[in-house]
Amino acid sequence: MSGGEFIYSREVIDYVREQNEIVSVISQYMPLKKKGGSHFGLCPFHHESTPSFAVNEGQQFFYCFGCGAAGNVISFVMKVENISFVEALKLLAERINYTLPEYNDANFAERKKLQDSLIKIHTAAAKFYYDTLLSVGKKANDYLDKRKISSGARKKFGLGFSPGGNALYKHLLSVGFYDEDISKSGLVIETRHGIADRFFGRLMFPIFNNTGKVVAFGGRILDENIKAAKYLNSPDTAIFDKSRNMYSLNYAKKEKTETVIICEGYMDVIAMYQAGVRNVAASLGTAFNSKHAAQIAGSFKTVILLFDADDAGEKATFRAIEALRHNRLEIKVLRLDGAKDPDEYIQKFGAENFRSVVNKAVPFAEFQLRHTSEKYDMSVADGKIKFAREAAVFLSRLEGAEREVYGREAAIIADIDESTIHSEIQKQEQKLELSQDALLLAEKRPDIGENKAVSDAQRGLLRLFAQNSLYDDIILKNISKEEFADDVYIKMFEIIIIEKSKGNASGETVNANVVLDSFADNISRQKAAQVFALPPFLEDEKKAV
Repeated sequence: MSGGEFIYSREVIDYVREQNEIVSVISQYMPLKKKGGSHFGLCPFHHESTPSFAVNEGQQFFYCFGCGAAGNVISFVMKVENISFVEALKLLAERINYTLPEYNDANFAERKKLQDSLIKIHTAAAKFYYDTLLSVGKKANDYLDKRKISSGARKKFGLGFSPGGNALYKHLLSVGFYDEDISKSGLVIETRHGIADRFFGRLMFPIFNNTGKVVAFGGRILDENIKAAKYLNSPDTAIFDKSRNMYSLNYAKKEKTETVIICEGYMDVIAMYQAGVRNVAASLGTAFNSKHAAQIAGSFKTVILLFDADDAGEKATFRAIEALRHNRLEIKVLRLDGAKDPDEYIQKFGAENFRSVVNKAVPFAEFQLRHTSEKYDMSVADGKIKFAREAAVFLSRLEGAEREVYGREAAIIADIDESTIHSEIQKQEQKLELSQDALLLAEKRPDIGENKAVSDAQRGLLRLFAQNSLYDDIILKNISKEEFADDVYIKMFEIIIIEKSKGNASGETVNANVVLDSFADNISRQKAAQVFALPPFLEDEKKAV
């Protein structure tokens, strides 16, 4: 490996990649359906309703015709987990129980040092907030008393109080932390009057990572007269990403159950925990997304969605269903009668009633059909037709027994013949097939910002050079690296030459993975991957370009 970009040998990288079969790995994050020489699914990197994400089993390569995401199994893990090359390699090595050799990497060591420091700062901050709640947090304690949060729950979840000013900042300095690290923690902000605490006058909720370390905070305002956001979360830092972390997921995992309940807020989680329902977690002020779903899929088999009973909660439910459908999870939806959220339900009807109602969660397909039926007047023919057509769009994405059962359910709801529903489903399937074929034929690739004709020509030339030795002499005599305008293409050209000179090309082909693994960042890897994502590669064609 040249340029000092990686800290592992080619042999180590190749071994880890080759032992992690790409269809198997990607299937852990999303369902794939085989069609021709590729497996198709809904792209996890952009929103779509028609599958345009193709995985080629033979070439161990993926490509999205919609957004242009492309690469090998390492690229996929880097992108879906939002981690570095080294971190992705480690994750895949753990997956196959392979121990990576020891290494020294200055940048990695520096990042690790900062992360360790930030964890210690957040641990100290959590203790400070908790001690402050016990000593001077009367307003916060009064609020918790009103919400019937026990002292045991306050301690379990490490609830605290932020007094404001720069009390936390001074405390962190007094116990030995450095200004530079404190500023990177997200717990303080710089104002025209100096450094101030980010959180002030708020009830504090520590946010833990999967290993139980405090990595961030959420704060609820206690003085309703202050014009500020009701809830405030820590910003993203070197140890926290709100689009990936979830509140109390660490506790839910300790319950050793196959089911997790996803709700909206901190207080809902704590109320349910007190009621004896402890396999519960909440997203952190951001829409439930595919990264949250991937975390859940690694520990649970069933998800119960329990969002607020209002328009926002309904929209959040459908967004979560879409995110979760990319994973092999059983999805259920729970609606509470007579209360907006779990906390209110428990306050009004008690813990025992809540525990019993949890068992009444319905499969998401049933929920979706019922919700669709409520949009139309089912007493008239036009309403039944519109319902049947919309239901068919949803049902066409189900398979086997699910489709049969809910197709029958849809027919009962609309009071129409079951064959009518299945006829509409077949129409939707035909549209889907045509869409996928059109995607393959159209070769949709994003314009990467260069003159498109030149860019396409350069990609085609690199593809030809990498995949066919017949034209090597012509290319080497007439083309130099200076003729490529893009640094990625220049490097690809050089790598192909090196691999062919070393005799590493198998037959007529230079292994695409060798080229891709020469780029450490996702943007460069994706641009390089687009060269190998031309149609013959995805269609498993053996003939020369």
